[in-house]
Amino acid sequence: MVSKAPRPSASLIVVNSENEVLMVQRDLDSRSFAALMKVFPGGNFDQTQDSSLEMTAIRETFEETGILLASRASGFEDTIISENVFEEARKAIHTGKRLFADFLSESGLVPDITSLLPFSTWVTPPQVPRRFRTCFFVTFLPVASALLGPSSGTHIHRLPTPDSPDSEASASTEVVLAQFVHPRDLLSAFSREEIGLMPPQFYILSILQDIFKSGSDSSVNTPTQREQIQRISKSYFGRTEFNPRFDSEASSDGNRALILEGDETRGGKKGQLHRILFVPRKTSPLPRQLQLIRNFDIFTGFGEPEAAKSKL
Repeated sequence: MVSKAPRPSASLIVVNSENEVLMVQRDLDSRSFAALMKVFPGGNFDQTQDSSLEMTAIRETFEETGILLASRASGFEDTIISENVFEEARKAIHTGKRLFADFLSESGLVPDITSLLPFSTWVTPPQVPRRFRTCFFVTFLPVASALLGPSSGTHIHRLPTPDSPDSEASASTEVVLAQFVHPRDLLSAFSREEIGLMPPQFYILSILQDIFKSGSDSSVNTPTQREQIQRISKSYFGRTEFNPRFDSEASSDGNRALILEGDETRGGKKGQLHRILFVPRKTSPLPRQLQLIRNFDIFTGFGEPEAAKSKL
């Protein structure tokens, strides 16, 4: 069977001042690939709506969570936009009744594209029926003067659900929960199998957890932590396209592995490991009990390829 070409998409990692990351959970009845999983907000590139993948990330985050990363345009500094206007725009944009660019222009808003830092690209393996090429971006709050939606872990923003009395609203979104959660708590809940995570989210959250542990208080975002994330974004890692490959056979304990670029079997030096171990599910292609194996430093181990040889 010939695998389908991956669809271009974008996902946004929004970090608040308490080092919590914005996660969404999709509708139980949604046909989205990541249904019932905790994922970063995001979605498919829409050539009608989006001029770039950065715009995809901003638009999808607005549609799914109500957070709009935008600044007021010159001459619109005193313009007040009500929450009702924002909510109506979310519904109209999601259903295709209104262009995102038109809403921004008419509201005197400019998308904060420059606040988005590239944070790697992941391509779904060919064996998976629904494939995506997802560009991940990271941004920090607050970045915008026009910000609506959840801003801390104590504020859980619940979106319309199928049993909502507002049927039009229910049909306009596939997200039932948007919430800021610390990477440490997400990974802990995942290890207890209380939530599900896809390999890219697991990998990125693991990086963020390591960075946030570096400060005296992991719940306070510091300039040093931001600089570390910006440094990773500007490094070769930020531009890396990961094409995970399943290993050929299971280990003696039944585990499988997704082999990543830079592993000794994929261009890395001898003894260098870069893979995600997992336990296969019998009824689903989604892996469980993920474990990241990376025996090199992400700051120094990801370097530009040497000449014609790709080497991380």
